[in-house]
Amino acid sequence: MMMFGEDHVLETLTFSKVVQDILDMANDLIGKHTLFISYMNHKNFQVLKILNRPDEQFKEGLFLPIEESYCHILYKNKQHLLLSDSMLDERTKNLTITEAANIRSYAGVPIVLKNGVVFGSLCSTNEQVAQFNGHTISVLEKLASFLSYCIDLELSSVKDALTGLYNRVFWKHLLTRLSGEKMIQTFLMLDVDSFKAINDQFGHEQGDAVIVEIGKVIKESIPEYAYGFRFGGDEFGVLFYGKSVDESMIFAEKIRLKSKQITNMNKVDSSVSIGMVDTTITTIKELMKHADRLMYESKKKGGNCISL
Repeated sequence: MMMFGEDHVLETLTFSKVVQDILDMANDLIGKHTLFISYMNHKNFQVLKILNRPDEQFKEGLFLPIEESYCHILYKNKQHLLLSDSMLDERTKNLTITEAANIRSYAGVPIVLKNGVVFGSLCSTNEQVAQFNGHTISVLEKLASFLSYCIDLELSSVKDALTGLYNRVFWKHLLTRLSGEKMIQTFLMLDVDSFKAINDQFGHEQGDAVIVEIGKVIKESIPEYAYGFRFGGDEFGVLFYGKSVDESMIFAEKIRLKSKQITNMNKVDSSVSIGMVDTTITTIKELMKHADRLMYESKKKGGNCISL
């Protein structure tokens, strides 16, 4: 149903039922119009769930570059959009989807998470003009607010509170999801070379600061099609989707070099040891075990290096 990335998290949990319930409530409150919930990022738009639309022109799973969708206006402004006639409005009349899906009336609101990120949209369309008003927007905004709360709640169960990276709970979900796929996956494990010494010498507050910075390094260094994890303590992981070890090496090197640079800021040694393995060598379920072994090989070499 969803694209790969953070949005994929919700599909592995209980998000689908919540989405359907939201659409059913919208249907009861504003009437039988086309109703849909989308996911958006800075590049893409995708319909996650749709109600009251049986044709093939506008359906669940519809995928568009974000600028080709009405919702790019919501994404940019973080505000609702109400159109009496999309075919006359300068912002939408030339979009392919307007004529293809015969959209005239449109009402949409962004789904904004507590961190300020626009997750997607809750929208209604109709083939007749002037079908929506301020009451429609009010209802959609209330439902979108509830949905954003549900999304934040779901995400909190699979995120590490200190770093915002994914945790072991989501790792298990992801292993189950990917175990049947034949695409190459590369997994990286790392830990901080002198973490015990940092805690002993500077205290756990300084240790936590290093953990937070390592988390930032991982998030800033990995590509779009990758997941970053904190498994506990100073143990981290990254799953690179569809990339071999050689292809993933550039990102691993970024992590290694940027982690070492944290030393200058915190006055502590924050170099890391890294182990990497891919599914041409082992299975999805054994990635962590083999990457962990390789990580400790890096430690035996003196740390601040990568073992394959």
